[in-house]
Amino acid sequence: MIGIDIGGTFTDFVYIDDDGHIEIDKIPSTPSDPSVAFMRGLSNRLFNADEQIVHGCTVATNAVLERKGARTALITTSGFADVIEIGRQNRDDLYSFEISRPKPLVPHELRFEVNERIDKQGRVLEKLKLDSVEDVIQQIKKAKVESIAISLLFSFIYPYHERAILDKLTQALSGVDSIFISSDIFPEFREYERTSTTVLNAYVAPPMSKYLSKLTNLLSNHMRIMSSSGGTLDFAGTSELPVNTLLSGPAGGVVGAFSIGKTAGITDIITLDMGGTSTDVSLCQGSIQYTNDWSIGGYAVKLPSIAIETVGAGGGSIASIDEAGVLSVGPESAGADPGPSAYGKGSSPTVTDANLVLGRLPADVKLAGDLPLDLKAAQKSFAPIVQRSNLSLTEVALGVINIANSNMQRALRRVSLERGFDTRNFTLVAFGGAGPLHACQLAESIGIKRVLIPQYPGALSALGMLFTDVENDYSKMLMQETSQVDSEDLKLHFMELEEKATLKLKNGGFSASRIKTKKFIDFRYQGQGYEVTVPSDGKNLTIAIKRFHKLHNQHYGHSNESAVVEIVAIRLKGIGVTNKPKIRPHERKGSGGSQAIKRNTVIVEGNEQTTACTIYSRDKLLVGDEIRGPALVEQLDSTIFLPSNWFGKIDGYLNIILEQKI
Repeated sequence: MIGIDIGGTFTDFVYIDDDGHIEIDKIPSTPSDPSVAFMRGLSNRLFNADEQIVHGCTVATNAVLERKGARTALITTSGFADVIEIGRQNRDDLYSFEISRPKPLVPHELRFEVNERIDKQGRVLEKLKLDSVEDVIQQIKKAKVESIAISLLFSFIYPYHERAILDKLTQALSGVDSIFISSDIFPEFREYERTSTTVLNAYVAPPMSKYLSKLTNLLSNHMRIMSSSGGTLDFAGTSELPVNTLLSGPAGGVVGAFSIGKTAGITDIITLDMGGTSTDVSLCQGSIQYTNDWSIGGYAVKLPSIAIETVGAGGGSIASIDEAGVLSVGPESAGADPGPSAYGKGSSPTVTDANLVLGRLPADVKLAGDLPLDLKAAQKSFAPIVQRSNLSLTEVALGVINIANSNMQRALRRVSLERGFDTRNFTLVAFGGAGPLHACQLAESIGIKRVLIPQYPGALSALGMLFTDVENDYSKMLMQETSQVDSEDLKLHFMELEEKATLKLKNGGFSASRIKTKKFIDFRYQGQGYEVTVPSDGKNLTIAIKRFHKLHNQHYGHSNESAVVEIVAIRLKGIGVTNKPKIRPHERKGSGGSQAIKRNTVIVEGNEQTTACTIYSRDKLLVGDEIRGPALVEQLDSTIFLPSNWFGKIDGYLNIILEQKI
C-alpha cells in the first residue's frame, strides 16, 4: 500500500508491506505540475499493479487559494445573480473597520439569470422559460467559459428546472464538459452556501479533471483520492465532486493521528499538523469530529468535512517588519520554491530560518535526507529586520518563533478551550515536518500535559490516508418538527438514502459484507439559525433528541428540553470497507537511550542564553528508551525539540510520548 500526500514544500510517500513494515520518502513538491513530484517519488521505488495507492491531492485547494481555477459561469433564478457576492453578514473580526472579502470566483459578467420561480414548499410559481435559457446559452458561447454552475431558488425541493437547463446546455455546448447543478452537489437549503459550494465545484473541476487524466495515463494502478470528510473517493467520485478534496491532505493527517493515538491507547487528542505553509489543528474526543459548514479562502462550503482549523503559520511563513517596527510572521509563505533562505534559493526570513539560527535545527542536518541547510544564508536573511529593529539576531529569531507559536496557539484555543473542552484531558499529537519543533512549547502554553510524536511525523498525513475507507455522503432536507416525524417515517427516509449508498458502493466493487452506513440527524430548536449534527441509529428518534440536548449544552453552554425541536435534515455516510495497514508493536527493547546519542550541541531556548543540548538519532531509539530535555531528535522527515522541562519515553509502537517534568 502506498500513501502519497502533496504538501506545500514536500511530497510525502509512505510504503507499507503486508507485514506492516513502513518505509517513507520525501520529494520536493513541484507546484507548477504536482504530478512531476508524484511520479518522481514512485520512480524511486519499484511498485506493481497490485499495490493500492491513496493520494492526498492539493490541485483543487491550490486552484481556489491561488485563484487559478476554470473560467466559470453561474446560472441562477432571475434576481439572484449576486447571491455569491452578497453572502452573509457574519464577519471574522466583528469590530474591524477594514473587513476585506474575497472577490467572487464568478465575475458579474459571467452570472446569468433565467426566468423561473419555485416557492419554499416546492410549488412552481413560474415555469422555466426556455427562451431565457436559449439567450443564456448564446451569451455563454460568446463568453467562452470552461465550466458552469447552475443554482436555482429552492431547487433542493424541486430540481426539475435545474435538470432541464442541464440537458439544454449539454446538447448545445459540446466543448464544456464541466456542468454542475446544485440539487446534485448540495440538495439543502441556504441559498448562499448552496450556490457557493456549487460554484466552487465547477471552478475546480477542469484543473482536477486534467490532473486526474494525467495520472490515469501515467498509472494503471488502482488509486483512490483522499476527501475532506476523512474517507476516499474513486476517480469517478472525485470528478463528480472535486470540491470534496479541498481539505484532502489535512484530513489524512487527522485520520492518521487518531489511528496512531488509538493504537497507543489514547483517543482524546488534539492534532497539530505544521507543514511548510500552514498549520492545521483538530480536536478528537473519542472520535474524529466533523462539520458541515466551513470555508476555504473566504468561500463558503456546505459539505461534510473533518472539523479542522487552519492558520497561516508554517515553516516557510515569512517574517517581516513594518514601518512602525512591528514584527509579523505569515500568512505569506516562501512555499516549496524558493522556500526558506536556508534552502539556498530564496532570501526571505522564515520560521525555518529562525529555528536554524537558534540551533533547534542543527546546521549539519539534511532535510528529507538530501537537502542541506545554509546557516549563513538564514542569518543573512534576518539582517534587514535586525537593522530596523535594533535587536540582536537571536532576539529577532526568538521573536519570530514566539509570534508563530502565538498564531498556532490561537488556533488550538479555538478548537478546545473556546468550545468548552478542558485541554488538560487531551494529548497533543504533533506531526508535519515542523510540528514536533514547536509542540512542547505550544502544549505548555494551553495547559496540555502530554505530547505524542508518531514514528514518522513528517509523513503522517500520507500514512493516515491508508487507514481510510471509501466514503460517499448523502443528505435529505426534512424541515419538520420532531412531533410530526415518528420512528417509522425516519426509517423510511434513511432507507431511501441507504439504497443510493449501497448501489453506488456495489457498483464500485464492494461486496455486501464490506458495506456499512453511518446515520446522522441535524437538529435545532425552533427559531434557531444553526443546527447540531447528532449520530443516530436511524430508528429511535427519542434517543437522538436526547443526544441533541446534550451536545447543544456541550457546544453552547445551555439546552432547553421543553423547547420545540426541529429536524432540519438527515445525513447518511455510505462506507466501503477497505484493507488497512497492520501496525504491529516492536519487541526490541532499549537500554536507556544512550545508544541513540549522536552528539552534543548548543541551542537557544527562551532567552538569549545558549544551553547545552543532546542530539539523538530517532532510528536508533528503541522501546522503553528515555530522553530528557534540552534535546533534539533528528530523523528523515522531521526534527523534535524538547525544552529543558520536558522528557520523553519510547512506547511499543516507537511513538515518543513527551511529558513535562514535575
